[in-house]
Amino acid sequence: MKRVKLFFILIPVALVSVPAYAVLDTNYYDQRALSNLSLGLSMGNLNTDIPNANNSAISLSSPLTYSLFVAATFNQNLAGEVAYTNLGIVDLGGTTKLKGSAYSLSVVGKFPINESFELIAKAGIANTGAYIEASGSPGGTQTMFAPTFGAGIQTKFNRTIGFRISYDNFKFTTSNSNSYNANIISLSALFRF
Repeated sequence: MKRVKLFFILIPVALVSVPAYAVLDTNYYDQRALSNLSLGLSMGNLNTDIPNANNSAISLSSPLTYSLFVAATFNQNLAGEVAYTNLGIVDLGGTTKLKGSAYSLSVVGKFPINESFELIAKAGIANTGAYIEASGSPGGTQTMFAPTFGAGIQTKFNRTIGFRISYDNFKFTTSNSNSYNANIISLSALFRF
């Protein structure tokens, strides 16, 4: 009788243990098969609150920004990113244009929704440089260190390719030393290697 009870206890345990072991083994294989580094390329749209040539504080948009970044994943919920972001060219009216770029270092929190999608939130520090070009002659580049932050959602297309839609905020200054916001909404492609 004891053997029959033991048999009925061991069968369910075995049925649960074998798939659980397979899942653990697959996760281990997936993590070891590829490195924890990803290369990303993003393209987006810049919106800034810098005043135009008439000194009106209106938001102006640039047609295109781009960013190159490297991400290192530490665990399922934490990663770090180093990025270069070209802030594009903003037409301030007449022959006046704003050009800028940013180098940033961020910590990224990842919150999985399911196996394919995760929400991200990031915060870090950025070194931004911007200058206003009037009549074809550039002014001096003004740089500043300032906090940067962002949020978005990303998906895994397969084990090596993923996509992200995100919002990022940078602060920059111009020759009059005022601080302005650069808000970017972008689409990114991530390549894990």
